[in-house]
Amino acid sequence: MDLDARTDALFANFAADDADGVAALCAPNFCIKQNNGPEIDVGTLTDGLQAMLWDAGVKTVYSDVRRTVADHVVTEQHVVTLTRSDGFSASSDVCAVTRFGQNRLITRIDEYFDSAAFGPLLS
Repeated sequence: MDLDARTDALFANFAADDADGVAALCAPNFCIKQNNGPEIDVGTLTDGLQAMLWDAGVKTVYSDVRRTVADHVVTEQHVVTLTRSDGFSASSDVCAVTRFGQNRLITRIDEYFDSAAFGPLLS
């Protein structure tokens, strides 16, 4: 699977609330840093998504995807829209820089978005 397809699979797994699918694409030393937050591992990431979004029935949709694929890095801009079961939604532009190891597993993601845009959704 090439890096473009792996990136598609990553975001499809996020949208499908599939923690195992996300983890399968990540290297053992994976970490993610979102905005100014701490670096966290894949288990901490998916546990947080499970608690904040997936268990609450919040659906995730990615749109307006713009992606550049290089040797071991994919830089993607997209709009993410989160929608609660009552229909309330919030959106933000996102930039994600995804780094892959020699084995094509994801080693790191640096993600930037307007976290305040999602405040009303999660309150």
